Amino acid sequence: YYYLHALPMAVLPWLMPLLALCRPIFWKAPRENPSARLRPYLGASVLGGVLLLSAATTKRETYLLPLLPPLALLMALAMEDALTDAARGPIGGADRWLWGRLQPILLSIWGLALPVALILYTRSPRPVYFAMGAIALAAGIAGVAWGFQGNLAKAWEAHRVSAAILCLTALALAVPLVEPQKAMAPFVRWVGEQVPGQGSIPALGADETLCGIIPFVTWRGVQALSAQEWSTLARSGQVPAWVLEQAGERSDTYGLGSLGYVLAREQRFGPGRTMRLWKRFPQTEPSPP
Repeated sequence: YYYLHALPMAVLPWLMPLLALCRPIFWKAPRENPSARLRPYLGASVLGGVLLLSAATTKRETYLLPLLPPLALLMALAMEDALTDAARGPIGGADRWLWGRLQPILLSIWGLALPVALILYTRSPRPVYFAMGAIALAAGIAGVAWGFQGNLAKAWEAHRVSAAILCLTALALAVPLVEPQKAMAPFVRWVGEQVPGQGSIPALGADETLCGIIPFVTWRGVQALSAQEWSTLARSGQVPAWVLEQAGERSDTYGLGSLGYVLAREQRFGPGRTMRLWKRFPQTEPSPP
């Protein structure tokens, strides 16, 4: 069930071409259609990948990335079918709502939302933000107007402008703002300098991202400790002098403070990832009176 909502989220804002793939008529293309034999192949590639991911234990949206190229080709074929039908005459029924109304509205919202979000997030009305927003607003209004008129060819030209504004704003303006908050390499490099020696770095709550970036940045391994392993070490008093903790929205609590650890540094990488480096000071027995 996870991919029933992860897949639409991965292709936003192109929901209408995705919904068009659920219609049997899309897969019954006539033999003279050049893409008639390509569609089953691409469909099998996407469906097989989704079934394989559904059988896996862990679920992540990033696992869908290899399936997006064949899925994008299928969605492009669905849009090409809609444009071809519109060129033959007025479209009606579900097609009119899917292609002529809902999809132009979606793209106009997405193309305009990102420049507006940048203005609100940075609280800085930079001219480039307003310029992108103005172009996106004009393209959105034109796309919606032409779509409601049933002129999908002209609406598609506005679609492309909205999509271009969305991509350019994300890559050129949004990513440079987000990257410093999401880049883990500087913090991990600092951790490698603080933890003495060249051995593996003990880590709590480690996932594949942390187990990949630590060797990549520090050339040191990762000693991934589960909650059960940590409890065993804590009971035996054999906990390491340094430990790196990665906490998420639903992380376990390890009681590091009660074991004599002091927080050396904490850094947050977005809403779902916080990393903390802890150093333990040996417990000393109290002096007799």
